[in-house]
Amino acid sequence: MKTKNKICLLVRVSSTKQDYQRQLTELQGYCKLRNFEIVHTISSIVTANKSNCDRDDIKELLSEAKKGTFNKVVVTEVSRIGRKPDEIKATLNHLHKLGISVVFKSLAVESLDENLQPTFISNLIIAIYSEIAAEETRMLSARIRSGLEHVKKQGRQLGRPTGSGTSDKELLKKYHGLLRDLDAGISLRKCQAIHNLSRTTICKVKRVYEAD
Repeated sequence: MKTKNKICLLVRVSSTKQDYQRQLTELQGYCKLRNFEIVHTISSIVTANKSNCDRDDIKELLSEAKKGTFNKVVVTEVSRIGRKPDEIKATLNHLHKLGISVVFKSLAVESLDENLQPTFISNLIIAIYSEIAAEETRMLSARIRSGLEHVKKQGRQLGRPTGSGTSDKELLKKYHGLLRDLDAGISLRKCQAIHNLSRTTICKVKRVYEAD
């Protein structure tokens, strides 16, 4: 009888305004359809720019992997593992040495084949999407810097005067996850649900970001 696959779910969001329950529900349903046994779940809130060596969720993942708790890791997409190609590759290599494969649900790709060997196609797809994840982070950072410079040139307040509300600079930093989703073309309605924000707040952030 074939041994049942033991699974670790890894979910991550980059802001306290985001809810990782959607990712969990999606992955739990995916595993149920394939008769995968979920034995460990790691969920965290980690900013996109944080290095993997500073991520507690990655440390927990590798620690549990060494214990032989699971034989597969299931994530929604490549960027859940990391945003830098070299860090993504390092994490995958570490897991592969332990005979652990990573399933990327959105790509319908698994990092190892049934013989626990990486394939050319899976390596190629993962490498491409690793670069895309890194580029998304670079572009978002560049846009935020550009937005802040524009605010400065207009002579608008960047700091927070006593008794004032959130400054434009703080607003852009606070909602960088929202800006990434808006740039990706996600609708305002979906952003409201993902980030648990009012339409008024989303429109305000969008207006500051796009101000001429």
